[in-house]
Amino acid sequence: MAKGDNQLTFEASATANLLALIGRELVSSDEIALIELVKNAYDAGAKHVEVTIQPPTEKEPGFTRIRDDGQGMNFSDFERIFMFAGYSERPEEAKGGTRVPTGEKGIGRFATDRLGRYLTVFTKVANSPRALKVSFDWEAFRSKKKKFNEIKVPYEYTEIAEFSYKDSGTILVIKGLRSLWKRERLADLRHALERLLDPFHKPNNFEISLTIPGSQALSGTIAQPRPEDPDIEVEFSVQENTKVRRRTVSGGLLQKNVSQETVSSAVDLGNLSGLTGRFLYYIKRGFRGKTKSLEAGVQLYRDGFRVEPFGSPSADWLGIATKRAKRAGHAHLVPSRLFGFVEISRLLHPGLRDTTSRQALVADEVVQALVTVLREQTQYLEDKIRTEVSEPRWRETRAKRVIELERARLHSLGIMSFGLAHEMRQPLQAIRSEADNIVNRLETLKINDKEIAESQAAIDERLCPGTCRKVNSAFCL
Repeated sequence: MAKGDNQLTFEASATANLLALIGRELVSSDEIALIELVKNAYDAGAKHVEVTIQPPTEKEPGFTRIRDDGQGMNFSDFERIFMFAGYSERPEEAKGGTRVPTGEKGIGRFATDRLGRYLTVFTKVANSPRALKVSFDWEAFRSKKKKFNEIKVPYEYTEIAEFSYKDSGTILVIKGLRSLWKRERLADLRHALERLLDPFHKPNNFEISLTIPGSQALSGTIAQPRPEDPDIEVEFSVQENTKVRRRTVSGGLLQKNVSQETVSSAVDLGNLSGLTGRFLYYIKRGFRGKTKSLEAGVQLYRDGFRVEPFGSPSADWLGIATKRAKRAGHAHLVPSRLFGFVEISRLLHPGLRDTTSRQALVADEVVQALVTVLREQTQYLEDKIRTEVSEPRWRETRAKRVIELERARLHSLGIMSFGLAHEMRQPLQAIRSEADNIVNRLETLKINDKEIAESQAAIDERLCPGTCRKVNSAFCL
């Protein structure tokens, strides 16, 4: 600090302990730390990055290794940039580079401190015979009294068999691991790396692989598969005139109905021009195989890489689950059946800024406009589900219920009629039998009474009319 002309100057980082605040507190988990290092490899121009994790064993202490084939760093660049907290040349690189950098905060490299105590960096530029090797012990930076430039970090030049003379790249070896990598956590890491990449807009010419010694199931190339054959798919994009162009495909593979329209939004979309996205919705049961075990939700990606925490199962950032809960589960849009992929760009949407932790967006008017326009698309999807699925099902169900009720009414009437006929048949049969007895008795007594004969004929006519009596009276009452 110096005085002069009534003005002060300060050093940006007062103590080396600032590193602990950056590496351990701004990076919330080991998975996020590894994702940050993968993004750094991408920003360095790597085509391939390999993450290797050797959990501790009885013979080995365990280590984490990240290797990429990016541009590497020479001694001058390493000394100038690597430990310069908060410094980044990514915004300038984005203007003329073929890739849009994922980071601009200048803190991603400190994520290694989250993973382990010791870091060894091997980095090499093309056409260099040897690599620069720098060894860090992060505990040396825990001092609250020493400054960064007072901490001595050893370096040397060494040959690496993995890099030929023309090759370039960087290898990070982290030891003294702070966490125990059990199989369940390794599976979660692989899943997190898979969800890192947008399956519909994958970063060009970039591949991630995970190597877990002794586990073939968890090792291999990382890729997030695309969901297939949704019942309704809505693609949308924000135009330069701040309108939203929308294309809807419904009916599945066998019977596709396609519609297109351009609609206005309720908010100013001037800062979101170029935003694209798609919602895939599954109505029929048994859709899990089509979604490739992906987690439901609307995920946000910037230039092909997912932005935390949007799209995680616990982040209801569009309020879909909340809305359904308020309706006691009767909302037409079911969150577990919706898979969304929204793509933003660092160059096209500079107003969508990361928080310092890089695990959310700064909540401002631009983010609010983003949330609003996406909610408008979910509302459109819900209206479509209501008019094309829910209401037709209700009408069909109502018609079926009417038919079922009519059948039940007729069935009940038939049972009642049968019972009534049975109950009436018994007294009528007795009347008929006694009338026959009277006739037989009169015949025995040789009494011929006209009135009695007419009464008997009337009984016969009413209890056994027409042909029935003439054919066989046994079939009558």
